[in-house]
Amino acid sequence: IFDDGAKSPLSVVIVDNIEGLIEYNPVGPRFSNFIVQAIRDLVSQPLKAGRRMLVLATTSCRAELAEQNLTQAFSWHIHVNAMSKPEHIMSALEEDDRFTSSERQKIERSISGSRFCIGIKHLIELVDLVSK
Repeated sequence: IFDDGAKSPLSVVIVDNIEGLIEYNPVGPRFSNFIVQAIRDLVSQPLKAGRRMLVLATTSCRAELAEQNLTQAFSWHIHVNAMSKPEHIMSALEEDDRFTSSERQKIERSISGSRFCIGIKHLIELVDLVSK
C-alpha cells in the first residue's frame, strides 16, 4: 500500500486498528517487532520530489504503541473522544443514510436523557449489524 501511495503525486494511506496489524496482545505484552519496525520505516521513508503522502492510523491502545516507539513515527496525535450524549449519536446517524427520518426520530426519543460512552467505529458497526 505504501509503495502504491508513493507512486502518486498526492496520496492518503489509512492504517485502521494498527494494534491488530502489529499483532499486539496485552498479555505479556506481545507484538510483532518485525511489523512495528516495518511500519516505522514505511512511514518515515522520504518520498521522491513532488510526491506527498498523508498516513492516518487509528488505535485504541495509544500508550502501548508509545512503548514500542511507534507513535514517534507520526507527526500528529489526535485524541477523539467517545460520543457521550444523545446529540452526538443523532448527529452521526444523520450522516448515515440507512435510517429514515421517522426511524431517527424514534431512536432520538428512546435515547433522550441517556448518557453514553461509545466510539464512532463501534456505532457504525452497530448500525451495520441492525441494517442487515
